[in-house]
Amino acid sequence: MLVFITCAAASFAQQTSLGNQLKDFHDAYWSQENFEMSPVESYLRTISEKDIEEASDSTRYYYHYWMGSIYAKQEKVDLEREHLKKAIAIRESSVGILDPEYIELLWELGSISEEIDVDKSIAYYQKALVIGQTILYNKEVSPYNNAFMQNTYGMVMGDLARMYEKKNWKDRVVGLYESAFSFRSQFYDKDDANCYVDMYGLAGYYRERKEYDKAVETMQKVVNYINNNGGYGTNSYVNASFMLASAMSQNNQHRDAENLYRSTIKLTLDSLGTSNKNLHLLYGNYCVELANNDSFEELDKTLPEAYHYYLQSDSLSTYINLLFTLSNNLCNKNAFEKAGIYNDSLFNYTSYMPYFAIEMLYSQKTRIELGKNNVPEAILWKQKEIEIERSEGISDKVYYLSALSELATLNSYSGDLDKALNVYQQVIDGIHTENLEEQNLYEQCVMFVCNLYHIQEKANLQEDFLNSQKGIIEGKNLHESRIYAQICNNLSVLQMKKNLLDEASKNNTIAERLFLKHYGRQSDNYATALHNKGRILMLQGKHKQALKYLLESKQLQMEINGSVYPNTDKYIQELEKK
Repeated sequence: MLVFITCAAASFAQQTSLGNQLKDFHDAYWSQENFEMSPVESYLRTISEKDIEEASDSTRYYYHYWMGSIYAKQEKVDLEREHLKKAIAIRESSVGILDPEYIELLWELGSISEEIDVDKSIAYYQKALVIGQTILYNKEVSPYNNAFMQNTYGMVMGDLARMYEKKNWKDRVVGLYESAFSFRSQFYDKDDANCYVDMYGLAGYYRERKEYDKAVETMQKVVNYINNNGGYGTNSYVNASFMLASAMSQNNQHRDAENLYRSTIKLTLDSLGTSNKNLHLLYGNYCVELANNDSFEELDKTLPEAYHYYLQSDSLSTYINLLFTLSNNLCNKNAFEKAGIYNDSLFNYTSYMPYFAIEMLYSQKTRIELGKNNVPEAILWKQKEIEIERSEGISDKVYYLSALSELATLNSYSGDLDKALNVYQQVIDGIHTENLEEQNLYEQCVMFVCNLYHIQEKANLQEDFLNSQKGIIEGKNLHESRIYAQICNNLSVLQMKKNLLDEASKNNTIAERLFLKHYGRQSDNYATALHNKGRILMLQGKHKQALKYLLESKQLQMEINGSVYPNTDKYIQELEKK
């Protein structure tokens, strides 16, 4: 039950001592500061079901009200729902509904319905708003139009806005959030986010819709609200400033975000102390923002501060994650030299890392060295990463095979094509042996092997390899897969060159059908299959059919790329002369 709701319906007629006792507990409970429920629980254990069945409506209401509260405390949702429904039914049939407590019951039923049935939740919230409007705007029930009623009404509006957001009903979401804030913000309590939590919801709504300028505007209103109500320097003010800076960053106001993070950290240290929990996120986001803005001098001054904070707050793992993030973000910007500095500093903390974090460190080191065009070093670090996984017993086979595939690619970059072929084959064999459903990795490795054989001009080995993989795929009944289409397409090209036209035609037909299925008509794959079909028919002397497929392929190539494969035009010109 909400602790800020008081009972405004204490005048229900009580016809039994049981009813009087339950009412007394009710009134006493809501007059407490600490809201201790234990006496109520103890008393309810002395009441039998028969006592309740024979009691008056108001007594039965109080009983179900309290049972619902107790089951809510115990997180027994089904039992809570059962008693809430009974309490509400009694209210609606005889006891009365025009008071904040009835709205609170509807709100609770709406809250516990959110995860299982959004539509029911919306219905309960909407009903609560209708009753709330009657209380707020009907003079006959004006005694209940008080601060608690308006706070409750605003609370329901905010939650209804969240449900409308889930349903993607955009028309009323913004208005509901803003109205909820206008009701609840009248009752500001220093450091209590309940007064403006709906504005957080509205800012989140704007961020989801990528309307970052409106998210900034909304969070600025929160910051101003807290400041204007004497909350400057409180946890609430610092947290709202953090969220405003985050929204600024998303809105590409990076210098504004950087400045706000800096001033908020200073405010936190001055007003709340060096151990304040807000610093956990502030330092992290500020350092990331500095790196993104290339403010490296300030970043290098701030990192030692961040390190000491995380160390004293027992959060060294957060500092390690921050260094990983900085390194990764700088790699994404192709700032590999700077990325290397922060990544290398992580080697000071390997004793605090689990083995998979060290693997990540080595993997990032590989990426950095490759970005610096230092392929031999990149190979060295990838080998170290793979060796750690081996030494730990290869618990994640997909991770291990993916790392091997990356090593094979690095070997091909270094010019060691035989080694690259050997490692790719290890990956392919591993996928088959473990019977892994890793089609993307498998497809990637098969195509790399084909390309390497093509570069080495080893057509016979390429054909043998493709035939072996085709047989394995057929044995697994994967005739409809993308990789099966690619293998058949590559085989058809090789067989065409060897003048094995019947076999080439069969494989091309399979590839054409599967390319259409997986990639659609507007795809390079399908255009390629049509080109190959035209060439096969041309070699078979079926010139009219060949021209038809080549012209269709040309049209697709123009639609997709705005250009045509050189051989397509060449073959069309030859056919048009015949």
